[in-house]
Amino acid sequence: MYEVERMKRNLVLLLLAFLVTYFVNYAFAEPYRSENFPSDEILKKAVQDLVSYKVGLDDIDIVGNYRDDDGRFVVYFNIYHIGKKEITSFNLIKLDTDFWIMGNQQSEETILQK
Repeated sequence: MYEVERMKRNLVLLLLAFLVTYFVNYAFAEPYRSENFPSDEILKKAVQDLVSYKVGLDDIDIVGNYRDDDGRFVVYFNIYHIGKKEITSFNLIKLDTDFWIMGNQQSEETILQK
């Protein structure tokens, strides 16, 4: 009987540790605010949060970007998902407050995070 109670307690502690570790990135996230174009790491992190499929996401590479006539950037990514490569573009807009917003037609827009 004592072993079962101990296993339950350990399982609860393990679950709690997992949840704290999982959400710590969101708890300390702050918006990326800069006049400079975001780094590759920040862009990849944003795309990782924006894609609808989380399971099977292997890797993300940046193909390149260009500035549209509207002043927005269009950034192209190679997204590797379950052994397949898919090229996907996202719109990247710099606001007058130096915040950067990213999104596309399949996902909601989001403010880039550090």
